[in-house]
Amino acid sequence: MKSIRSHLLTLQASALLITALVVSLMTFRLAWNGFNNVRDLGLEQIAATVLRHDTSLDGEPFAASGSAPQGQPDEDEDHFVSQIWTRDGQLLFSSLPQVGPPLQSVGHHIVTWQGQSWRVFAVDEDDRVVQVAVTTAIRRQHFYDLVRWLTLPLLLLVLLLG
Repeated sequence: MKSIRSHLLTLQASALLITALVVSLMTFRLAWNGFNNVRDLGLEQIAATVLRHDTSLDGEPFAASGSAPQGQPDEDEDHFVSQIWTRDGQLLFSSLPQVGPPLQSVGHHIVTWQGQSWRVFAVDEDDRVVQVAVTTAIRRQHFYDLVRWLTLPLLLLVLLLG
């Protein structure tokens, strides 16, 4: 036969675990939204910087063998790609040749290109469209690296209260 004390202890421990689970899910969701907002702002700032410094092209098309950094494909996947397009869809410049989704409309988009999901931001000014993109896999990996540190204090709190 269970005592009142053991019954109350079981209820309190259950309430603690349920509360910890709900708080963890809410923290994860809020952190994911905040992380994405900050990363999207970063894409916007990169695009604005590219627009400010786009003075050397003078309408010349980009050559695939241009002066962009040449790394191994695996190295390139960890970087964002910035592109400058004409409004009619001609690629003038790409920071990583052969990497990056095709031209998108102005604004934020999630695009699947060559089997990968990309987060893309495009902005136009005058006769140019600047597009900055990063794979969503890289974005998720950076977030999951951060989540470990977010959950550690919660885990310690649950252990302490337990």
